This record gives sequence, structure tokens and C-alpha cells, in this order.
Amino acid sequence: MTRGRKPSAGVRAYTVGGLAATAVVVALVVRHGALVSPSGAAASTVADVDPGVTSAGRPKLLRPRVAPRPTLGKEAEARVAPEEARVDASPPPPTATTDPKVWTYAVVATYPHDSTAFTQGLAYQSPDTLLESTGSVGGRSTVRRVDLKTGEVLRRESLASEFFAEGLTTLPPGSVEGLEKDRSVSAQIAWKKNAGFLYDAETLERLGEFTTPLRDGWGVTTDPDSENGLIITDASDALTFVEIGAPGEQWRESKKVTVRDGDRTIRFMNELETVRGEVWGNIIETECVVRVDPKTGAVLGWIDLTGIKARVDPAPRRGDVMNGIAYDEAADRVFVTGKKWSALFEV
Repeated sequence: MTRGRKPSAGVRAYTVGGLAATAVVVALVVRHGALVSPSGAAASTVADVDPGVTSAGRPKLLRPRVAPRPTLGKEAEARVAPEEARVDASPPPPTATTDPKVWTYAVVATYPHDSTAFTQGLAYQSPDTLLESTGSVGGRSTVRRVDLKTGEVLRRESLASEFFAEGLTTLPPGSVEGLEKDRSVSAQIAWKKNAGFLYDAETLERLGEFTTPLRDGWGVTTDPDSENGLIITDASDALTFVEIGAPGEQWRESKKVTVRDGDRTIRFMNELETVRGEVWGNIIETECVVRVDPKTGAVLGWIDLTGIKARVDPAPRRGDVMNGIAYDEAADRVFVTGKKWSALFEV
């Protein structure tokens, strides 16, 4: 969950026509129209759509309905173009005034991941290192540095047993009052508490604590429009904007924005990441990521990652759901994983 840049040209995307499903709250709603991603993965690394994504080899979409969890049925099937679509001259990126589009995905690379890690937060750190927050399932909550390519846990620190760790992000340089401006600092929040923890992102040395204005913490990421701002979620439909302060203080809420897809509010944004000026959120217990304009809360699009869990071997348990998004801004790479998954995917 690091700061992101605006979309760049010259990337590749997949064009999908027919019905396009838009997730609403914890349900998917179909919208008519072309499915075009104007800002996909890097041009040099996008692979062909993997035939293992679904049993039919193509993303399957729902008819409009409301369900307690998004599921994919056989009612409608998108057609995937056999060739990749260059988007140098594509339509502009989505805005708050355009209908949300639904994007599919391609797996670019697969990396090993600690299958005991109950992933709650994920952030990329150059070169090829991940910072990860894990919840206290099978042991205490942790913060850890992980080698991307090997999955090896390079360093870890545990939290007190009273805390269940949630989201994690790397803060903008020099944003924490009272700490060295050239020190890389990460922030971690906790579930059902307003507690936050600060770490040296290189050594995981505990640098202090802070409190948030929320009584619960789910996801956290940086505000792409502020040099000293965070965005935090709980179980509600709001993005809560918080000003970064000093260790030992309560960090002040600056505003709230309601997340909306049209006239419907969207709850349960769990793990967060700032990507190309947008806020991406994993909708809890689904293989679905929502893309949000942080200025307005408007849903810009949805990423249907159906089938990504099925690629993990050995298969995760039913409750070990997708959770974890990280963005490498320099190389324009996106990574996803899940709770106790043995694999992490670049998509």
C-alpha cells in the first residue's frame, strides 16, 4: 500500500465484450457495454489469459442479482479477444462520471508465499521485498519483511497478544513528525481497536505507536493527493482520511468520503492499495477488487479475479480467502495473495 502514480500509456489490456459484472456491496451487478481496461499491466510482461482462470477458460459473469457473497455462475460469459489490445490510442481512464468497467486479469508470474501467514496487509518495497502484516491466527500477529522471489521471511516482529494486526502501508518520506526525514517508515493498524504501530521499514524496529479516529481498523493506504495523509477503512462504506502526526498522538481525521457505485454504497473494503492515483480495495471474502476515486468515493471499476485462489497448490481452506494487494510503482507491477496461501501472484 504505497503511493501510486497516474496511468501511463503504452500498456496492454484485454478487451471483453458483452455483459460486464459490477460488484455492489458484496454482490455483483451486471452492466451492459464493452469491458476495456485502459490501464492494465506493463506492456512487456502481460501474459496470455490463463485457461485455468475458470473451467471454461474465460471469466464468467453474473446476471443482476443480490447474494451474500459474489459468486460466478454460468448465466453469462464474456468473450475475450484472442489478441491483446494496445491502448496507446485507447479511451481515457475512467472517471467519476463514467460507468464503472469490469476488468479481468492475467497471471504474469507466481512466487512462493508462507502458507502459515494470515495475510492482512501487504506493501512492496524495492528491491523485490514485501512488507506484510499477519493476523493472530495460529500465533501472534506479526509484521515481516519477505523476499518476493523466494518467499523467505527475512525478519519478523510480533505484536502483543491483545492485538490482531490488519492493514499496513509505507508512509510518505518525512511525513511523521519527530522522525528523521530520510527514514522509511511503515504504519500498521489493528482490528477492533484504534491502535496503530510505526516501524522502520528496513529493520522493523518499533518507532512508536499512534491512535486513529476509528474504533476499528481494516485497511490502510496513503492518500495519493496528500504528502501527509492516510486513508483507512473499517466495516463501513467510508474512506476515512487521516493526517499523519507524531508518534504517541491521535492522528486527526480530515474528512470522510462514501464509496458509491452509482446510487449504491459499497462496504467491506478490506486490504487497500494506492495504485496510479486510485485506491484499490479487496472486498472482504471475495476475489474482487474495487477501484475508487479517492476524491469523490466514486467507483471507477472492478477487477474480477475469479479463479485466482484455485491456482494455489495445495488448495487453501474455504475460509482462507484472497487478501493482500501490493503495487510496485517503479515497474508498474501489481501483486495479490491471500490468507495462508502458498503462492503470491503478479497480475
